[in-house]
Amino acid sequence: MGRVALGATDLSFEDSFYTSDWRGMQLSTASFGGPQSPTNLSLCGFLNYNITPHGIGTNTDDPGIAYSCNTYTKSKGYNYYFKLINTTNQTIRVDNPAGGTTFKTTGGFPWSTSSSTGVINVTNFAISNTTSYVRIRATAGSGYSWSGWYTAASGGSVITTSADYNATYSFTTVINNNAWYARNVAAPTYWSTSVGNGANATIACYSPGGGYTIYFSGTQGAKTFNTVAGPVYINTSPQTESPNQYYAQGTYVRFYNAATNNFGPQAFCPFV
Repeated sequence: MGRVALGATDLSFEDSFYTSDWRGMQLSTASFGGPQSPTNLSLCGFLNYNITPHGIGTNTDDPGIAYSCNTYTKSKGYNYYFKLINTTNQTIRVDNPAGGTTFKTTGGFPWSTSSSTGVINVTNFAISNTTSYVRIRATAGSGYSWSGWYTAASGGSVITTSADYNATYSFTTVINNNAWYARNVAAPTYWSTSVGNGANATIACYSPGGGYTIYFSGTQGAKTFNTVAGPVYINTSPQTESPNQYYAQGTYVRFYNAATNNFGPQAFCPFV
């Protein structure tokens, strides 16, 4: 996202506000009811944000409120532009929590894309009495974990690791960045097995398949409790390594050493 000051000089409707887009829109019968001269300035057309492109901060929903240039320009000294670029296996979206004012020129909110090459590109919107921030969100797809918004598709620096971010106009993350790249990483996989556990071998062996679940990284394949080394996890979300503990399965017991992240040699349970 980026922010640019409108400047301290007087704003010219003809040059600053009344752009070529507006001149072109005057030729549209659908927008203005009939073709009009693109050289004439139509404040009614400009201030009606039900017509696009539009000014923000005016109100056409309440007939009791007149069109007001002050609502749009007073103390609203910044224009914004931003581009959100997606990567594989996730969905990105933009919401307008204020609701009353829409800066998106087509369709409605939320504005989202799950395409791996999808881009949400807003070329111009302005802070107004109803829009001081927008909400930027990302959801990683199955098998992936959210990493963050970065300044580049690879490399670069992190803008924010938040997957649900209120982009406020005064934040430096907003002021200093106009292109945000959504990135993720492949989520780790685990396999699990059910064991007995305890502070010593005897306790663990009295419940050798006692319903206590431990986890190992990767896929199981041919690995078994008797052959796997470690590390051992007692939770995967968040990933939590096992403390020093005895684990038993069948007639075998093994001690897990958290300092070395490995099982010790297997032994027969004491009562066998």
